[in-house]
Formats: sequence, structure tokens, C-alpha cells
Amino acid sequence: PAECALRELEEEFSIRLEEPRIEWQRQYPSTSGSAPFAYFLVARLEDREFEAIRFGDEGQYWRLMEVDAYLAHAMAVPYLQSRLGDYLRERRRIGE
Repeated sequence: PAECALRELEEEFSIRLEEPRIEWQRQYPSTSGSAPFAYFLVARLEDREFEAIRFGDEGQYWRLMEVDAYLAHAMAVPYLQSRLGDYLRERRRIGE
């Protein structure tokens, strides 16, 4: 899953990360029905990486949001809100 996610990250945003930068990942049931599983991965970006983001031909615009704002946003993808919440709860549990 990491190799695929990192390839997509580079294709969609022009950001190249190495696999050790992924700090958390979890398998979930797929929401698309095209595969039995999907994965949610977390990597932290540095400011210079945010500044280097360039969309491929699929994106229209983007903006950074505070995590709490995303978790409460009415137009956020519900299953992604849930998965992000899982990551944050686990991070708090282990004291990061």
C-alpha cells in the first residue's frame, strides 16, 4: 500500500516522499467495492513540501485546513474524517 500511495502522491501533487516518512497506516474495508480493502496512511510534510505542491490534471484547487476544522467540515468525506480520527486517537493514546 505504501508504494502505491507514494506513487499517487507524486503523480497528483508532485511531492516525492520515501517510505520511512509514513508514520502510520491502517487497513480498512473498501468503500468503493472495487477491492476488499483500502488503506489510510499518514506522513507529515514540511513547509517546503507544501509550497512545492503542483496539481496534475485532476485537481482544481486546494487549501490547508486545521485538523479540527476538517473533522467538523460538513463537506468532508465522512469515512476519511473517521480514519483521521482513528489516527489522532491512537497518537494521543501513545502520547505523541
